[in-house]
Amino acid sequence: MIRVEIRDDFDPDKIIRSGQCFRAEKLDERRYRFITGESCLLLEKAGEETWNASCSREVWQRVFIPYFDLDFCYSACREKMTGLHPAGDRAMEAGRGLRILRQDPFETLITFILSQRRLIPVIRQNVETLCARFGHALPGCSLNAFPTPEELYQADTDKLRVCGLGYRAPYVHDTVEILCRGEADLREMEQMETDTLLQRLMEFPGVGIKVASCVALFAYGRRECAPVDTWIDRIIREDFQGRSPFPLYGPWAGVMQQYLFFARRESPQPLGSMEKQGSSRQG
Repeated sequence: MIRVEIRDDFDPDKIIRSGQCFRAEKLDERRYRFITGESCLLLEKAGEETWNASCSREVWQRVFIPYFDLDFCYSACREKMTGLHPAGDRAMEAGRGLRILRQDPFETLITFILSQRRLIPVIRQNVETLCARFGHALPGCSLNAFPTPEELYQADTDKLRVCGLGYRAPYVHDTVEILCRGEADLREMEQMETDTLLQRLMEFPGVGIKVASCVALFAYGRRECAPVDTWIDRIIREDFQGRSPFPLYGPWAGVMQQYLFFARRESPQPLGSMEKQGSSRQG
């Protein structure tokens, strides 16, 4: 256990509820669990800006500083975006503390293929079932790791359907097969320009622009990518008079997307009708 200090925006509860990850969990009012790759982290709030972390200093530096995107200043980003649109300003106030996680590309690709036309609790259940049936044990954790492509390659579509994947099972199976045959390399895609990356991701079965944008944002750190799902489409219609706000936010469009998504899922009111202060359910 180590003590870490995070002076920038950081609210694990909001991060977990923001729809970008499906294995993180709030354990109680002070403790949270995050799993990425071979690492399972327990975070316990120790003070205003301090946390107890169940890992070594080396693992924190190597794994979790990149995972929580702690080298990027979100408070400064909010300042740069403030004043561009009233609805965006209110969303940032509601979502203050959010960060864009830098997740494993394979896990992100598979989980967002599963996310299509699904509620978040159902996605979480599907993901945990996949991990329990096909993933390997994590040291010091009661849960399994997310399956590697090689582990998931052992499952045919019937076994995947048993996990609740429905019509998405062939998409997952065929994607895993492409990767295991060496026809694509998710790590090599890291070097691609964003437009090329999106096009390459859309070559995987069942992946359209929304899923590709999610993977680009949540796995490859492309903050300029703003996925548009039914929630965001509704926000564009109701809060921005049918015109996408994301060109306003340029290189931070994906960050604003998370603030907007979180704010509208937390409150049924359009952002235009929310009070500018105290608009979120949390402080």
